[in-house]
Amino acid sequence: MRAFQLRTQPTILTTLKEPPKKGNKRKIKWQRISFLVIAFGLLSYIGIQAYIKLAVIQADAQLELKKQMVHFPSDIKIHGLYVSEGEEVEKGDTLFKYTIPVEDQLSTSEINIDKPIEWILRERISTQKQIELKKIERDEILRQLEMRKSLQKTKKELILLGSYNDRNEYEELSIQVNRLEAQEAAIAEEVAYLNKLLYRLNIENSNYKRIETRKKELIEESHYYVAQIDGVIGQIHYNENEICYRKDEMLTIHRVKDVKIKAFFDPSDMKYLHEGDLVDINYPDKTSSKGVITNFHIATYALPEEFQKKYEPTERNIVAEVKMVENTHKSLMSYYKMNVLVSKNRYKL
Repeated sequence: MRAFQLRTQPTILTTLKEPPKKGNKRKIKWQRISFLVIAFGLLSYIGIQAYIKLAVIQADAQLELKKQMVHFPSDIKIHGLYVSEGEEVEKGDTLFKYTIPVEDQLSTSEINIDKPIEWILRERISTQKQIELKKIERDEILRQLEMRKSLQKTKKELILLGSYNDRNEYEELSIQVNRLEAQEAAIAEEVAYLNKLLYRLNIENSNYKRIETRKKELIEESHYYVAQIDGVIGQIHYNENEICYRKDEMLTIHRVKDVKIKAFFDPSDMKYLHEGDLVDINYPDKTSSKGVITNFHIATYALPEEFQKKYEPTERNIVAEVKMVENTHKSLMSYYKMNVLVSKNRYKL
């Protein structure tokens, strides 16, 4: 058996050395990090919502501005607008020029002051004709009455002298005289009545002329409307040369300096709410300010339509007025009925 012997001479084979590793960094597991971030965000959202639900009272609210709605008890025609929507005005500024049109008559050419009403004209002519006819009839009766009285006087003298004995003819003359006198008195009363009627018709005609004259003055007379408060012009509903009908709103003036907030609180939260409580007011532009509850309305009110949930019964809430604490004027506070969110901690921390 051949003996085993270790080689003592160096081998001609060499080994390749592996290149040294540049670093010992671990591979970042992005999926795990993303999952953790999402889970943390979800837990944070759930926690915030739970906190808001349990510890914060929130109420939908609207900004309210003092305003003046301009309308008239009669129709008016606009002849000149001196302001535009969104323009600031001061008390006493002239806003527009207008006239008061007469019903069915919008121009002075359609009004004839000297032309009487037809029925008055007809009645006046008829009455005057009756008066003249009655006067003619009365004159005839007076003539016959005078003739019979003269004949009666002659008959009476002849009877007294004894030269005439026909008393029947004398009595007949007396009856005729009495009848004619009664007719003359009746005609006199009729003429007096007709004269009174004619007088009233003349008064009616004078009143008509006076009314027509006033109509013409109203058409030609221009009026100017001036602002009653300081503020900003809201929506203008009518333009120049248009007619604003009675009780319609011509325009609105909003007083932006006196801003109030009407908040609609759930009745179940009333035990946590009191007058004088400080609340947070959150605006749609993500800004916020402070306010204080000044008072609560004595009745419940239905939520505005934009706050109502569709296909559910109408919700009624407690209404509270919130006054701004901060004096800084925000741009969104100039918008009437702007929706905001009012919040307050349920518990004192």
